[in-house]
Amino acid sequence: MGAYLTYNLTDADHSAYLSQITEVLYGLPTAYQADPIPDTTRPAISAEVSDGVVTVTASDAGGLRQVTANLYDLVNSRLLAPIGATPADPPLGTTETVQTWQLPGGVTPGIYTVRAAATDLAGNTSVTTVRVTIVDRTPPTVTVEVGDGVITVTASDAGLLRRVTANLYDANNRRLLGPIGSTSAGSPLGTAETVQVWNVPAGLTPGTYTVRATATDISRNTGVTTAPLVIGAEQAG
Repeated sequence: MGAYLTYNLTDADHSAYLSQITEVLYGLPTAYQADPIPDTTRPAISAEVSDGVVTVTASDAGGLRQVTANLYDLVNSRLLAPIGATPADPPLGTTETVQTWQLPGGVTPGIYTVRAAATDLAGNTSVTTVRVTIVDRTPPTVTVEVGDGVITVTASDAGLLRRVTANLYDANNRRLLGPIGSTSAGSPLGTAETVQVWNVPAGLTPGTYTVRATATDISRNTGVTTAPLVIGAEQAG
């Protein structure tokens, strides 16, 4: 009987040295196989927003698993809505991808954060953010009613109202005859809805006129509507 002892072997390749033992014992050299190096490199990722479209570009040499994008508040602390995501199972399995998604609809105008994330097959994740400004381009809704000597203008806007006005024009709605009523130009209404009531101007001669009502929101979008105003002989004076 006998024994072979080795001391102070490190994780380096000592196969040549150990083969002197294994060849005697088993007739075979020692084969060295290093442990695989774990993937700790995060994916590369970038995101941009243009014309309401979010484009996320991601890449990873070891293969990608999933790419996602979500809408957060301005300070990137509160999730507001998902934007898009690839399936987590099955994984993408590609080294590069470009994903495009539409921004969610119905979001109140303002400044937000788009947060995009990419995860590779080893579970490493990269995150990037980009600011996006959602602009209100929708004009307010405005209606006008004429009756019993008063003019009622109703206006509404999801982005809040700035001002509501009503003016008197000729029958063809071309020539301004005079103001009927207006909210303050210097102090925005700041409400989503308003109902304004003004008296029909006094001293009108009998005939047909046009009431033109205008509503402007805080983003400077303007809605306009008209209604006829008929002054009979009994109302003149």
